[in-house]
Amino acid sequence: MDKVSEVDTDPLEWETVLPIKGTSSEWIKFPGIFEPQEEGIREVSFPIAVKVDRYEVEPGQQVAKGEIVAYISHPNLIQYQSDYFEALAAFEAEKLHYERWSSLKASNQASESEWTSVQFQFKKAKNKVAASKAVLETFGIVPKALQDIEALVPVYAPISGQIQELSVVTGGYLQSETALLRVVDPNKKRIVANLAPEWSESIKTGDSAKVRLFSQTISASVMAIGNGSTEEQPKVWLALHDPIAAKAGTPVAIEVISRGLTAWSVPASAILYEGNQAFIVQTNPMDLELVRTNVELLGKTSQSVAVRFSQEERLAWPVVVKYANRAYVMLD
Repeated sequence: MDKVSEVDTDPLEWETVLPIKGTSSEWIKFPGIFEPQEEGIREVSFPIAVKVDRYEVEPGQQVAKGEIVAYISHPNLIQYQSDYFEALAAFEAEKLHYERWSSLKASNQASESEWTSVQFQFKKAKNKVAASKAVLETFGIVPKALQDIEALVPVYAPISGQIQELSVVTGGYLQSETALLRVVDPNKKRIVANLAPEWSESIKTGDSAKVRLFSQTISASVMAIGNGSTEEQPKVWLALHDPIAAKAGTPVAIEVISRGLTAWSVPASAILYEGNQAFIVQTNPMDLELVRTNVELLGKTSQSVAVRFSQEERLAWPVVVKYANRAYVMLD
């Protein structure tokens, strides 16, 4: 229930003003958090179950791209390597055969049918090597680096970053298509935030932005804006133009230059708080009673606060902007 009280002093003492609906091109402010970009997160997994023979890293450790992070094994991996070496040897033989027949064809000593057959066999051998290489590469095996069949296959870090989430104990089996580990690049970050619906039409892709974290101010820009749904607010994603020392999940303050923001606003002096709940004190124009109205803060400009009223019928009621605390006390 709203608390109400008859105004027993001159209403002019309260210096009320009406809420304003309009547009502006000032900086609007709202909270956001850091999140890693997709290209800054890589998981290592395999198409078949493998045994994790040992790790070369620990959670939290920094690694460089291409650094060995673990060793795995499986009978199929031995067979895949054998298939690769056999395909490579067959290709080298076909390559010599192809080159000899190429010379014969150039001197008109080979028929078209013979040359077509040679070309087909050469291409077939080449494709078999490519297919065998692709199989090895799905396990992180670098075919060119293989000198012989390896019982223990090294696993390499796909990107530079921090190791997270080692999934299986040493000696255990990792299920197919399950992540062995995750590598997160701390330099691949962006900002994500929820937007009030009123803002989603005013902020555009490419708009300039500022991200504030403690004493740091980082230049940024709007990457993308989501439409949202009936269950969720629209989201905005910001790209950082400068590095910043913060982990994923760290909250930050965002400022974006609005492009014709349309919203209801009241002077900043009118905003009061009870815990985390923001509210204002208004006068009912019908009986001049003081009434508390809860509001949702949407953003701040230089001198006013954009708000959403809990009761839309009060959008036209005067708002107490001077001695608002005294006015609220009178409601007790």
